[in-house]
Amino acid sequence: MDFTLYAYEISPSSDPPCIHFEPTLEACRQTALEQRHELLGDEDTDGSLELITIYECRMRMPTQADLMAALNAPDDPTALQNAIVLERTVVDSPSLTSAFLV
Repeated sequence: MDFTLYAYEISPSSDPPCIHFEPTLEACRQTALEQRHELLGDEDTDGSLELITIYECRMRMPTQADLMAALNAPDDPTALQNAIVLERTVVDSPSLTSAFLV
């Protein structure tokens, strides 16, 4: 069974990147804006997402083997995510936004 979630990288510079998932694109944009404002505070003057890339993730339900492998890999916090994300597509990014502004 496939399903779709939307995600953005909370901290793209971290290794592995910290990713946040939401059920809808709108919820993902809103959460990203709120988190950006929390991180930047008054420096976030325009309240835009210009530096945040949002992905549409086609995913599948994990199997028992996926869960066991992820639970038994404490040194790999992305093990479960890597096992169940089938496809990741950029739906909103700084480059897409700038392309629309031209």
